[in-house]
Amino acid sequence: MAQRKDDRFVNLFNWLEGVIYYFIAAALIIAALGALILAGAQFFSGLSADLYDAVLRLLDALLLVMMLVEILHTINISLRQHILTSEPFLIVGLIAAVRRMLVITAEQSHLIENHEVFRLMLLELMLLGGIILALSLAIFILRRSRAESGSGSP
Repeated sequence: MAQRKDDRFVNLFNWLEGVIYYFIAAALIIAALGALILAGAQFFSGLSADLYDAVLRLLDALLLVMMLVEILHTINISLRQHILTSEPFLIVGLIAAVRRMLVITAEQSHLIENHEVFRLMLLELMLLGGIILALSLAIFILRRSRAESGSGSP
């Protein structure tokens, strides 16, 4: 009798977990579509003012959309396979670091005037470079170990 009660509790818990994941997925889809539409609108409205700034904003927004889609992919894997994989989170971190690095380097012309700000910018770029290398290495090791163990799927 206690076993059946435990099974019902586990089934209820699994069902609630799935419902929460579906709500999170819906929110991420709405956010990604909204960011994509807003990025396109800002890009076309900013073309007449400054092409460089418009392209920078578009790139920043598209990288944000990529991060949202990668998180959505993680949720999809969790719903289908009932496992949490680390690789999508590493990829989101990698995209976030590259995104920040691109924004810093694109805005560098405004930051060079102040030597202290410039020094801090260079320090942040070096740290981001280290993070990118570490995350890339982690993804490489993860994929290699998966290939050697024969589990295959990315």
